[in-house]
Amino acid sequence: MTCACLSAASSADPAAKRFVDDYTALAHQPPGTYSPESYDAANALIQVMASLGADVGRQKVVEGLRTVDHQGLTKEIRFQPDGEVTEKGVYVYEVRDGRIAALGTVDRLIAE
Repeated sequence: MTCACLSAASSADPAAKRFVDDYTALAHQPPGTYSPESYDAANALIQVMASLGADVGRQKVVEGLRTVDHQGLTKEIRFQPDGEVTEKGVYVYEVRDGRIAALGTVDRLIAE
């Protein structure tokens, strides 16, 4: 199966495992389907707002997002001139022994 979302729980990445553990400890439930992407988006916004200091405003944040380059848990958050995210990972999964296992991104699997 495919999803434009990272299943952090089925990822072998230590950062994803840490995210799942921290999220579960804080929320008392495992992360939802798009929780890792939401985490990355929030951190990209925080990066932009932190760079603005006291001069935070809607227009400044929009301008800052045009130049943001944030390596997130799921992908690099960077935008094209038309506002689209440059990296659009689609992840491939399979069910093994009743559990969802991540195989990688479509692009990586096609390249192999």
